[in-house]
Amino acid sequence: MLSSVYEYGRFCETFHSNDDGWRDCESCGKLVHCGCIASSNTCLLLDFGGIMCMECSKKNIILARNRCLSHETPVSTGESRPDVTQTMVEPQYRPRVTESELQKISIKYPLLYTHCRRVVTPLFQKLLSATDADLTLSRLVIPKKCAEAFFPCLSGPHRIPINILDTEGKGWDFHFRFWPNSRSKMYVLEGLRDYMVSNKWQAGDVVTFYRIEPGQKLVMGLRNTSAGSTTS
Repeated sequence: MLSSVYEYGRFCETFHSNDDGWRDCESCGKLVHCGCIASSNTCLLLDFGGIMCMECSKKNIILARNRCLSHETPVSTGESRPDVTQTMVEPQYRPRVTESELQKISIKYPLLYTHCRRVVTPLFQKLLSATDADLTLSRLVIPKKCAEAFFPCLSGPHRIPINILDTEGKGWDFHFRFWPNSRSKMYVLEGLRDYMVSNKWQAGDVVTFYRIEPGQKLVMGLRNTSAGSTTS
């Protein structure tokens, strides 16, 4: 019996039901017994400190893979762009952007530098978790390496204002900050409620950040899972 409940993933449910350490999966709400060797392979730690069960993690990977396969091959325009995705961005955050998406951003960017050629550089992307899509929180967790590579430098935990363009060229005022997280930091972009409502973003969508030159302006775009297309 002992081996069978372990094999079918019911060991903690059977023997540790009254113990501490149970946490909700951020995606489906399933309870997982964390910190136990019997359940160490049943969940993943998320960058904002929550957990996700392996079933939801696998579903997200499949969704992301199918979404990528349904779009065009990643862009190669011949323009000179820093290869930031290979040197700083972890594989799960490397942007997958089409030629048409880049052209749309370049065309709609405000014409502040008409005498210069504009270059759009995809920086990173993130698959939105259930917590990222929570209107009550109205904030997006930015992967630590991406935040420190592409966002303004923070001298302390106090939030700073930041203006980011959408892919239609409209500016949005957010706040950028970090929270101390054990011996590390958790970076968040706050004040996104209006943007979230306007773009109808939801868990499973993909948000992509770009930098446009000249001006080093940040641009944020959203690819809706249900619509299968990129919106601002």
